[in-house]
Amino acid sequence: MSATSTLPFGSATSTSSAPSSTTTNTGGDGPTSKPLLFFVALGFGVVFTNLWIIVGVKYCFRYNQRNRAMLDAETGQPIGMNNMPRPRRRREKKLMSMDEVNERFPLIKYKLWRISRETKDFLLLVA
Repeated sequence: MSATSTLPFGSATSTSSAPSSTTTNTGGDGPTSKPLLFFVALGFGVVFTNLWIIVGVKYCFRYNQRNRAMLDAETGQPIGMNNMPRPRRRREKKLMSMDEVNERFPLIKYKLWRISRETKDFLLLVA
């Protein structure tokens, strides 16, 4: 038998007892770039999916509202003012004065407050 055997397409393999070293080249970016790229891509996917859902839901609501308005117009029913959506008014925030704050939330130590709550709860249980 010979040390080499001929394979198709002219390639030959040899059996030698010399140890072969296997080195793997990870590329220029290094091994830490792949997990980082994975999480960046995952983040983009999550953001894109959320935007897709939000825009799709808004579109569905508007599409249904448009169809309902067209059906009402075809039947000749007058549009009542009760059904019209009113523009929402924002409440103006009213700030409390320091006197009102001190009246509603008196300054008290936590230990005294806790004792007063315990006695109040105890009196409710006894009664």
